[in-house]
Amino acid sequence: MTLSLLCRHTVSIQRAAVTQDPMGGVVRAWQPLLTNIAATILTARGHAIAEFGRRGMAISHVVLTPGTPQSAVGDRLYDGTFYYHVRFINDLGDRGAVTAIYVEQILPE
Repeated sequence: MTLSLLCRHTVSIQRAAVTQDPMGGVVRAWQPLLTNIAATILTARGHAIAEFGRRGMAISHVVLTPGTPQSAVGDRLYDGTFYYHVRFINDLGDRGAVTAIYVEQILPE
């Protein structure tokens, strides 16, 4: 059984583009990088939360994707309802078959 059979969500990866407003202030606009990536979104539980807490990172969910999306720490995932900040990425499979993206859920903007 492959992970893609268990994927019930689709997410998009967004990356911040920093520009200046007319007054010279910094404006961060999120630009879509990849869309319609099959994913499974799991709530982070005890050990994962404690392990990342010791590293000073807050995580709330783990997003599993087949393959290796071009996501990076600091990017944002969007599942159509919620936004998630990418905190850590781990290759779980053999030769990039499964990727775990550890994220912190944030409020919709």
